[in-house]
Amino acid sequence: MKLGTLVQHCFSEKIGIVMKEVWHPLCGVTSSNQVFDVLWRDGSIGHNIWNYDLEVIDGSIKTRFS
Repeated sequence: MKLGTLVQHCFSEKIGIVMKEVWHPLCGVTSSNQVFDVLWRDGSIGHNIWNYDLEVIDGSIKTRFS
């Protein structure tokens, strides 16, 4: 994932945009996990969201809003 990626939280219906990757001490140097700050569409900011809690939204996926 990178800046601007459209994502959905896997445990809720929150949809947002990745704002930045942040450093987290539990990631370590050799970890393949990433931690992000996400701007949710309701205007709130999610801090320290782990990559395995996010799903990338592909433009071809139909949502209930289309």
